[in-house]
Amino acid sequence: MGRSFIEYKDRGFWTVDAYVRLYLRLLCLEVDALPEMPDWLAKAREYWHLQATDEAFHGWIGLRLDEYVGDDTVRAGELLELLDRARLHALSFGRYAPVSLLVFCGLAEEGEYSTEESLVHTEAVAACGDAISRLLKGEITWDAATSPTLGNLGWG
Repeated sequence: MGRSFIEYKDRGFWTVDAYVRLYLRLLCLEVDALPEMPDWLAKAREYWHLQATDEAFHGWIGLRLDEYVGDDTVRAGELLELLDRARLHALSFGRYAPVSLLVFCGLAEEGEYSTEESLVHTEAVAACGDAISRLLKGEITWDAATSPTLGNLGWG
């Protein structure tokens, strides 16, 4: 399974592609639920949807936080609220992400699982969102060479 470095202001973390793709899907759903969407967020949402669903991005998933948020504290605050909602959405599924979510993101085929639950732990998906929030807040100081991978090494 591919891994991607999620970065903002030259800092970031490595994560399993499935975790960030599923999280981006949930983030897009939270953006879609807004009564009004600023132009920057509409553009970001379009890009994040592509990252969540297009199989061509395995190992190259990014959020373009420098482009869409930059140094704008208002945008960062708005995104942090959406990230928190997406995290709660992930955890609302119970222990495992639903198969339908994996199918939507191209991570599973219809009928591949015999139950409604996949083998992807929702805590890992939520931890990816937590790491994105920590990155926006400046709490993550790793670069690509020093970061562990989310889900490995006991963090996340």
